[in-house]
Amino acid sequence: MSTDQHRFPNKALKLNLANASGKLLRICLIVQTTFLIGCFASDQHGYEVHGQVNFREQPVPIGRVIFEPDASKGNSAPAAYAEIQNGEYKTKVNRGIFGGSYVVRVLGMDGNPVGIELPQGRQLFKEYRMEVELPSEATSLDINVPDDRERAQSSK
Repeated sequence: MSTDQHRFPNKALKLNLANASGKLLRICLIVQTTFLIGCFASDQHGYEVHGQVNFREQPVPIGRVIFEPDASKGNSAPAAYAEIQNGEYKTKVNRGIFGGSYVVRVLGMDGNPVGIELPQGRQLFKEYRMEVELPSEATSLDINVPDDRERAQSSK
């Protein structure tokens, strides 16, 4: 018997590294999806948040607003998000906020696809973060993203 036959007596036991990597990736995606669904699974539905998002006094064509509960201020509610379309956003039905302290993250793209690499276009600005207190009811929150230079000056 050759050395390979001692280590792998049954060829069916040999793992194809590419298949193993693919399986691991699928398992990770399933676990991540299950986790995200679990974050939103609740008897409570949250409240709608909607508003406008502007950058340089123009509507952000496409992007995302993410509402992360601020655990450092005692908020343990689920996270929520909304897609930006033509400068407007609205959280999905039953996927809103629960009130309290949130860190809001805004991502904005120019909406001009660049091949398959950038289907939403180029990034308009570095991720913008702000802290807000939101009520335990439906509300609106307009967001004016400052220019990167303005942010650098205000942080000094």
